[in-house]
Amino acid sequence: MNMDRAGRFLIAFSIAFLVTAVPFLSAADPLDVKDGALYRLTKESSFQEGCFPPCMCPIMINQNLVGTFKLTYSGQVGGIQIYNVEQLNWILEQDDSLIRITGSGTYSIGSPDALTVIQHRMELDLTFDGGPLEHFDSGWVFVEDMGKISIVISVNDMYCWDQAIFIDSLPVPINEIELYSLMEGSSFQRGCFDPCDCLLGPELKMTGTCKLVPLGKNYFMNRYAVVDLAWQVPVETGNDTVTIKGYGFYYVQSEFAVQHRLSLELIVDQEPLTHFDSGLVVGGYDFPRIDTVVSINGIECYDTALQVLAEPGDVRRCGGIAGVPCDGLDEFCKLPEGQCCCDLLGICTTMPDACPEIWNPVCGCDGLTYGNECEADAAGVSIEYRRECNKMCEPDFEPDGDVDGSDALTFKGYFGRNHMNDPCDNFNPCKGDFDCDGDCDGSDAFSFMEDFGRRDCPFFITDSGCTY
Repeated sequence: MNMDRAGRFLIAFSIAFLVTAVPFLSAADPLDVKDGALYRLTKESSFQEGCFPPCMCPIMINQNLVGTFKLTYSGQVGGIQIYNVEQLNWILEQDDSLIRITGSGTYSIGSPDALTVIQHRMELDLTFDGGPLEHFDSGWVFVEDMGKISIVISVNDMYCWDQAIFIDSLPVPINEIELYSLMEGSSFQRGCFDPCDCLLGPELKMTGTCKLVPLGKNYFMNRYAVVDLAWQVPVETGNDTVTIKGYGFYYVQSEFAVQHRLSLELIVDQEPLTHFDSGLVVGGYDFPRIDTVVSINGIECYDTALQVLAEPGDVRRCGGIAGVPCDGLDEFCKLPEGQCCCDLLGICTTMPDACPEIWNPVCGCDGLTYGNECEADAAGVSIEYRRECNKMCEPDFEPDGDVDGSDALTFKGYFGRNHMNDPCDNFNPCKGDFDCDGDCDGSDAFSFMEDFGRRDCPFFITDSGCTY
């Protein structure tokens, strides 16, 4: 009887799914990407390398993966809708290093066989830090959620020793894609730089646009994907123009913006895709403005160097040392995420009258939790980080709810402190300086926040120096 019931249920479910699937399969571009949709990896995405069943050796690598890719509609073959995966722009965060993953491929969705249920498949050819191409494939698997692309691709079908990428991605909302334009002073130059003596070509004006997409904060850095980069360099002789297309990443130190890095994968005219990088250099003080130089070889001997000066389009700056105000009564000076102090420049932002009822919490620079970024904007408050605010300073660093000395011992174990006082104690000899190096540069508070996930005892700079 139970088997009969199960059989009838399965038949009914299959018929119901078929009825709902047929319109989907017959419609062109069922994901509605039109000319192209940008997808962003969620925090559930990761890269794993090691042994999968039936082998018994361990997974050796399990690292976070961040970035974006673009989906464009290619067409329909039988019951399969096919999309091109382009501008794949991922970073594997492995220990203290960042491994670039680039490539392209296809994403297919539909019914590849007699089964009427909707399935999907991702096939990608990827390169790690410019190395040889590796083919990853998910095979045909069932679609669990039509609202996102969630799928696992691997080299050997996750059999014994393998590399597997767990992709969990969502379309990027339009309002989170910031258009940037190159400013006067942006330039292109190719030839011999020091210490070589060969000819250095002229510095040519560079124009164009790109877009920035926030990827969240990691350790000291706010991360952004650079997408849809389209720059032009008019050549002085003739009417020719050198075109530059590509994508990449931009990083800026999250609290004081004393360092930043621009890392790009570029096609210059008809040349192959090439990596350009600024390295991690001093700068980023006035972000969201970007001012740095990227090159292939570190601006040494024969090289190509791009001076990049870019700002968001139609931006009105505010704040800074001069304390420039915003004009509108319904505006506030929104600081870059994670940069809540120190006379940094912000952008005049309108405070919305209404916000969607979506729980995507952010912690404001006022120490309060808001339901989403819109609610923080409505309150006229900049964002410190994208999660609920943690408790403020209490002498309980684990936190385990007591103050029994273990907290100070834990703190000492992580940072090598030479005393047993509770770090929140007023008699702490290193007050405001968590690694006892004699300065108050932000690294101390950051190390503490990352290891303990707390906002306890962050230091603030006042006229009298470093205090809690």
